[in-house]
Amino acid sequence: MIRSMFKLPKHKKFEYQPRYYDPVKEEMEQRIAEVEGRGASVNRMRSFKRQLEFQDKFKEATSDRLFFARMQHQRNMSRLRFLLIVNVLLIIVIFAIYKLL
Repeated sequence: MIRSMFKLPKHKKFEYQPRYYDPVKEEMEQRIAEVEGRGASVNRMRSFKRQLEFQDKFKEATSDRLFFARMQHQRNMSRLRFLLIVNVLLIIVIFAIYKLL
């Protein structure tokens, strides 16, 4: 009886299909298309493709190194911040104890 009095909302369905976007691959395909458009030979195109792949791998490796260096710096800064807060709190507690005595 109560169900017939109130209209209950039904669950909503979403048709979402995620797309994968790789900017490195897009850039490489664009460069290859430019080389093919100029009428470059097949061997030159292959060597250019290998060169682009090497450059992309090098960029990824350097960005990974920078990422880990940044993470290490952040860890060091958080440790320093923690020690400063503990020291300030310790000084406040020591002053409070001496005031009570």
